[in-house]
Amino acid sequence: MIRRLIVGFAVSVCVLVVLGVSLWASLLRVPKHAVPHLAGELRSSSLAVDGRQRTFTFYVPPRLRANPPLLLILHGSMMNGKRMRADTAYAFDEIADREGFLVAYPNGYGGYWNGCYAVGDYDAKRLAINDVAFLRTLTDWFRREYKVAANEVFAVGASNGGQMCYRLGLEAPDLVRGIAAISSSLPTPENQTCVASGRPIATMIVNGTEDPINPYGGGRVALFRIFIRRGNVQSTLATATYWANLAGDHGPPEVQDVPDNDPTDGATATRYRWSNTGPSVVLLAIHGGGHTIPLPNVSGPRLLGHTCHDFSAPKEIWGFFSAESHRGE
Repeated sequence: MIRRLIVGFAVSVCVLVVLGVSLWASLLRVPKHAVPHLAGELRSSSLAVDGRQRTFTFYVPPRLRANPPLLLILHGSMMNGKRMRADTAYAFDEIADREGFLVAYPNGYGGYWNGCYAVGDYDAKRLAINDVAFLRTLTDWFRREYKVAANEVFAVGASNGGQMCYRLGLEAPDLVRGIAAISSSLPTPENQTCVASGRPIATMIVNGTEDPINPYGGGRVALFRIFIRRGNVQSTLATATYWANLAGDHGPPEVQDVPDNDPTDGATATRYRWSNTGPSVVLLAIHGGGHTIPLPNVSGPRLLGHTCHDFSAPKEIWGFFSAESHRGE
């Protein structure tokens, strides 16, 4: 009798574990997006930086501009460039086919970037990996191989990749002309390891108000306040205001609602723009949005909240960078 009870209990536990794992997997699952027809070529290479081999893939469109721009696309935690390319629905490659720029998908160290957080238990942080040096070496490689324009390098990142964009904006504004950070905010002073140069830079921020990891209003970075602890961040508005003030704009932003093209997605968006004499700063606030990348036909994991389908973040980001390139011409 006791043996049957033990066996029954063990079976029940196994069933619950299987159900729990299945539920967790379904919540984390990212629907596969069909690879669109792309006219260019995806290539891979590696570079030695600080005694370590660093790898990257990159997309070369068929009609590359002379002295083309370069986009560095930086993945989030526990990811790689290949996954980031899929999670952005290959949209940057599609735009590159039309616009003639290069798209690079570098891989972080052990699946992470050493961004600005002081708190972090991953190797890139513990080993103080110099990712600025890696991205600088990578950019130099593209300048030698493809004659990339000196002032036409931009960085895009989501989550941990967004933190790496902030590091580039703070410490290497000579390397990148503009940054775009998705689902990421500047750390609070006690959680900040980056040393600001004080130079302005074109900045776009795309944050969800219901992000379960990166709190829109500021606070502790953690999944449901339990997992993935990364210390505290400033509010999204404080983050955007920092970059705007750095660019010399201390007034209120222009405010514009983004058309609600998909009323069923649980999210809407508002665009805030600071644009004075210095580099532009834009915040796309995704009301009801989660820790996801806005895309018309692709949704992020359900566990991470709603995905806004009202616009394409890659198109908005490239439009922002392109407009910045043409300012003053």
